[in-house]
Amino acid sequence: MRCLPCFPINSNYLLRVGVVIGTQNLRIKSIATEAMKGKWNTTVAEGFSGATFDYTASKEEDISIKVYYLDPAIVVSDILVETEAPDTQGLTDKLIVNADFELNASGQHASSRGRPYGWQMNVTPSGGSYGINADAENPHGDYCCWVIARPFPDDFKLYQKIPASKLTPGIYKVSCIMWNQNGISGNCRLYANKSVQYFASASGASNILTDGEYNTFAAHQGTTTADAMMKPMSVFVLVKDGEDLEIGIRTSNRKNDGTIAQGNDPTGWFKVDNFRIERLDIPTGISDIRNTQKATSHYYNPQGQILNLNPLKEYQQPKGIYITKGKKFIH
Repeated sequence: MRCLPCFPINSNYLLRVGVVIGTQNLRIKSIATEAMKGKWNTTVAEGFSGATFDYTASKEEDISIKVYYLDPAIVVSDILVETEAPDTQGLTDKLIVNADFELNASGQHASSRGRPYGWQMNVTPSGGSYGINADAENPHGDYCCWVIARPFPDDFKLYQKIPASKLTPGIYKVSCIMWNQNGISGNCRLYANKSVQYFASASGASNILTDGEYNTFAAHQGTTTADAMMKPMSVFVLVKDGEDLEIGIRTSNRKNDGTIAQGNDPTGWFKVDNFRIERLDIPTGISDIRNTQKATSHYYNPQGQILNLNPLKEYQQPKGIYITKGKKFIH
């Protein structure tokens, strides 16, 4: 739930909101933040302060959500409902080794430096460190992975390669949670083959893009190391017959303004956790579509029929696979 304001206008109030989901009891949280501290560094830039409430459904059912404003001067701007479907195909455990970074370089469940078990690096970072630890606000399990270099090389990858022999052709969703430090995210990105998602927004991205990649942007705000909250990232990739799938995190020494990091500059360093992969049950009869100069702003379905989605904002669009401006995307 996203609310305004980000911190109390009247310090006598805690900006409390309450939520009842289904038959659960009332749960109360404060959205108040303190200026220049903690999550305020993120919320002031994003223009809201949020409160998260979870609910576990044991069966398919309709659920009611009741919101209570327990202090004055609270405005709810958005209520977002995110669902996490069970991994019925079990693909994550079958295809990704040490997806939650719970095992260190020796394959033991313990915090330590070194390349995490099952993962590869194309180069060894210099002037920094890497390994697994619990030094994040929200590790999935006990540990997450960190990689820092001062500076990074021109191209760095933390990755795994899934052979074609283990893959059924189709469209896959690859996701993780990731953190970047505010102001120095550089071109750090989740990738699956040539499909990438940058941690930051598209604003000014022309300075850091890599030719040949299909770009999306999570538009997250980085935070300080004292408030390292990893945030969700995801990409969609079409895997053809006989094609391997390489997944992981890519970054480099390229700074947000396009210049090259020098000396002890750690631009592009990251924390990451909770890799997941799933195969989507959607049509795959569309070949890769490249941008063209003649691309229009219309939306089409996989059958080539034009869709009347232009007036809709992204969050209002129905779920599905679309083609627009010469590019295929999944919503």
